[in-house]
Amino acid sequence: MNEASVAPSPAPLLVVQGVTVQRGGVSVVRDVNLTVKEGEFLGIVGPNGGGKSSLIQAILGILKCHKGTVEVFGYPPMSKPVSGKVAWVSQAAANLPSNVRLTVRELVQLGLLNQRTWFRPVQRQTEEVDQAIALVGLEHLAGRDVAHLSGGQRQRAVIARALATQADVLLLDEPLVGMDPPSRNSLLKLLDKFCHVVRAFAVKVAALFVLITVILNFLCVAFLLC
Repeated sequence: MNEASVAPSPAPLLVVQGVTVQRGGVSVVRDVNLTVKEGEFLGIVGPNGGGKSSLIQAILGILKCHKGTVEVFGYPPMSKPVSGKVAWVSQAAANLPSNVRLTVRELVQLGLLNQRTWFRPVQRQTEEVDQAIALVGLEHLAGRDVAHLSGGQRQRAVIARALATQADVLLLDEPLVGMDPPSRNSLLKLLDKFCHVVRAFAVKVAALFVLITVILNFLCVAFLLC
């Protein structure tokens, strides 16, 4: 095969160059460099207080970089061309107030409240919600109150909400908190499929970026998945 026939490498989805983030004048993230390409499932592992959440907020544009740059699809975070392309599941996403009553389906429907999906036909929106729920394996619980789900089921529900946004990149902050080892293993395998398994009925996630606190059980699960 000659060089002319080799397809060019696709542009990275996310580029972080020399990023330092400060909080209260203290650097919580120092000189971070990383590149995420299509199809990658990247995990950042570190202790509590290690700056993982600050890094993800800098990528989202919620926190400003003291030094360095972040580019998402070649643009600065929160710029118009990036709108709707990145979905974030925060640490507290699954911890809904006890007085809030939402079914799984209603929770996932909230993912459609964005610029990319606002004017889509109702039938298409319904199909996208059904697909997102099916992807995380909660079809049999679609009508159940989220408050009555287990921790692992709630986490799957909020990930389904992120999938319903039709975003290209998912940023997950501590998605394994409060889950037992079997549930962690199951969820990690599910997330990996989003990047590497093509389904005819589902939108393929371009990349996953996951933040994990160092836990011995998680490390064992990660080795099993490799």
